[in-house]
Amino acid sequence: MGEPVTAEIQQIANASIKDEYQRANLVNDITKEVESLKPLSSPECCIYKVPDPLRKLNEEAYTPQVISIGPFHHGDEKLQIMEKYKVRYLKEFTEQVKINLENLVCTIEDSEESICQCYAEVIPLSRYDFLKMILMDANFIVELFVRNWRGRSEWTHDDRKVLKPWLVARMLLDFMLLENQLPFFIIEKLFKLAFASRRDLPSFTELTFRYFEFYNIQHFSPNIRHSTSSLTC
Repeated sequence: MGEPVTAEIQQIANASIKDEYQRANLVNDITKEVESLKPLSSPECCIYKVPDPLRKLNEEAYTPQVISIGPFHHGDEKLQIMEKYKVRYLKEFTEQVKINLENLVCTIEDSEESICQCYAEVIPLSRYDFLKMILMDANFIVELFVRNWRGRSEWTHDDRKVLKPWLVARMLLDFMLLENQLPFFIIEKLFKLAFASRRDLPSFTELTFRYFEFYNIQHFSPNIRHSTSSLTC
């Protein structure tokens, strides 16, 4: 009679040990998950994606139509024409301001973590593609805003050929889309790096106000016509 009782006790003991082991693993896994938990967003976070229910009401209203800025719509096949134009602007920019491309890349690398923290969503790009995208997009905005300040009389032949009035108007709207943004600080940093010694240009904030002057309802300074807030945070 003693043996069956002993076997039954042993089974109970084994089950108890198994339960304790599983419990310990469960506690350990949950502890790791809790400890690795990151804040929902950093204090610097300022660029978000439109919630799906809102987007579904009018997809086009929240999607860039001619140019992508930032990571969320990067690589969209419908926007590739302007991607080529960004490369052209980078070439002309580096030649005109006599700046080393490596210096531009290093500036972005130094700010990479701060740039990433500005985005509320996971960035769907490799580090290599992300840095390249930031450089291309930030440079394009700087060069475009500078050319806009100087006036269309100083546009290049290619500008007049590519930047038709309808495209310019639509591009301005694309720049204001919630998902189509770069952090303002990195664009401003590249601008200062390139034009630090230039006295013929205003601040990048003023250039931004000028670019959006059509939508502005406030007066920035006596020397600047009505303008608007910047396209980036």
